This record gives sequence, C-alpha cells and structure tokens, in this order.
Amino acid sequence: MNKGFLLFEVLIAMVILVIGITMVLKSFNTSITTVKSLREYSDASYLLDEKALELELYGPQKIGYEGSFEGRFSGFSWKIDADSLSVIWGPQASAKSLSVLTYVVNNAK
Repeated sequence: MNKGFLLFEVLIAMVILVIGITMVLKSFNTSITTVKSLREYSDASYLLDEKALELELYGPQKIGYEGSFEGRFSGFSWKIDADSLSVIWGPQASAKSLSVLTYVVNNAK
C-alpha cells in the first residue's frame, strides 16, 4: 500500500511540475510577443518623427504623399493626409480668409 501511495504522490507532483513548466513557457512566449510589438511601435515612432521632420523641411510636393521605407524598415509604409481649416470673414464679394493646412502622417502596415 505504501508503494502505491508513493507512486500516486509522484504522479501528482509530475502533473504539477508539467503545469508549472507550461505556464512558464507560455509567459515567455507572451513576453516575446510583447517585446516584438513594443519594438514595432518604437520603430514606427522613430519613422513618424523622421518623416514629419522631412515633411517640415521639404514639403509634400518634394517627398510625395505616400511611400514605403527601405532596408530594416521595409515592412513600414507612410501616407500623408492633409486637412484644411479656414476662417472666412467680410462681405461675400470681397471675403477674406485665413487657412491652416494641417498634415497628419499615418504609419500603416
């Protein structure tokens, strides 16, 4: 009877050990996925800053309105959307206006 009880204890311990190892491996996998996602967001942030500075320096006519990156960042592309805000005043025949053109750089995969 003692040998059977000891075998049962070992089996229970093995099941607990396997469950523990499975949970540790799953947490490693989740961590790797999270690190990959954070790296992609970090790269996207860097590329967004780079493209926004390029847009500010050269304007959209020179760099275009959409494109893709090369080299290490070949999986990333960019697109510029322009939104205009205007304030208009005065009589319709001689109306005056002031407009602001805002560029939004969207990083899409």
